[in-house]
Amino acid sequence: MRRTLVGPSSAARPAPAAAPRPVVQKGGLAVSWRASVGTVACVAQSSTCLAVATDDGAVVFVDNAGDITARSPQIADEGPNAMVFAPSETMLVACYDDGHARVLQSTARYESIGRNGKPVRGQAPLLSLGTSADFALVVEHAVAPPPVAGKRARTIPATHCAALSDTSGMYEVCAFACSAGKLVHCVDVPSGELRHAHTFEAPVRALCRNPEVGGYYVAYGTTIARVAVTNDGPAEGDGIITRSYTSTRPLRSLAPREDGWLTAGTFDGAIEVWGKQDTYEPFELSLQSFCRSDGEALAWSSDGGFLATTGARAACFDFTGQRPHHPYRRPQYDDEEDVQYEPDAIPRVCGFAETRERCVAWAPGGAILATVDAVGVVRLWNLRGRLKKGGQGHPQQPQLMKPQFFLFPQLDAAHPSGAVERPCFLGWLSADTVAVAYECGDVVALRVAPPPAVAAAPPPPLIFDKATDPKNVM
Repeated sequence: MRRTLVGPSSAARPAPAAAPRPVVQKGGLAVSWRASVGTVACVAQSSTCLAVATDDGAVVFVDNAGDITARSPQIADEGPNAMVFAPSETMLVACYDDGHARVLQSTARYESIGRNGKPVRGQAPLLSLGTSADFALVVEHAVAPPPVAGKRARTIPATHCAALSDTSGMYEVCAFACSAGKLVHCVDVPSGELRHAHTFEAPVRALCRNPEVGGYYVAYGTTIARVAVTNDGPAEGDGIITRSYTSTRPLRSLAPREDGWLTAGTFDGAIEVWGKQDTYEPFELSLQSFCRSDGEALAWSSDGGFLATTGARAACFDFTGQRPHHPYRRPQYDDEEDVQYEPDAIPRVCGFAETRERCVAWAPGGAILATVDAVGVVRLWNLRGRLKKGGQGHPQQPQLMKPQFFLFPQLDAAHPSGAVERPCFLGWLSADTVAVAYECGDVVALRVAPPPAVAAAPPPPLIFDKATDPKNVM
């Protein structure tokens, strides 16, 4: 009777599940430096420093040596949703939940000294933002429709932003684009005047600069719009949607390549590719990694040969053409045209670790991929190394097969405390140093320094090599 009234005894209750712990298998990443900045909201990277936005509305600048070079005053009540450097690195654009976009600009300039040792006439270019404490808030713009008489104005959080410049990216930013819900504003810098506005049919899911011809891309629903921006301010042609790309899946992220290729990640993990759209031979591809990708983030390698995506595993698409086609992926024949087609000529490479990868970043000038998972473990993968063959599936349905190749991490490391810490940023500071920012407020730089045991370990077997691995051959 007592148990009926009170409930089951505490002894009968199952013990709570243990929290997941970071698992480091390889090691080889030494802590180069560690900086504490406060609870991190988001991070933007330039060639000289990291801009770390904190939840209290400030921005902390940490240089590549781990020193805090500057700290802005509170410019908002909370941290931004997105933040990006201008290509010139003299300005920083951020967007906030209060529906505003704000721009920080450097006010320090280089010393222009001539051969005679005297100052050169004219205005010297600005220093990179964050290298000194001399900067100012130059633009504060509300991304909202014009007010309507008799109606209360609604505040919609600003979620995405992009700093725009000319096609070469060598001059100071001339404008920025920012989205709030279905609305996108393009604003002039430093005047703060609205250049143009677009209201799309669905909420904006991604927004990024067009690195090839200037302007920007906007992803909403199942469509991507390419918008033109002129360098001379509002003029004829500014704000025109020059091209639209349509998918059959809801889009989530964007990653344009320098040569004009456009890639988008979808909510179901597919990768949509549009290439050579302004030529006589345009093409479209729809790719699946088959390892539970989520399409949250995409990243191209510096040479454009590899495309990585986040998800349950570190997945990568190899566009280099250096990997052989999998034996299961048999060619298809067109009897009418007497032509042979490959069913899928783009190999997939899948990370062997069953982890939830949240961020991906490529090393400069190489094919080393860095990933960080949900518990804060950083892993390095060599995409030009030796791979393990995969690809189980039915040969008559190659589009449903698993990735052709599997990859093992070369080096890994967790948060210096060994505890679970949720990451929010991953980026390379140099060819041998990768930085990760944790939401707890730590920014940690890890240097590639493999211990002797890892450096001397034998490489994995060659693919399709009977002498080293008989089971690795079909």
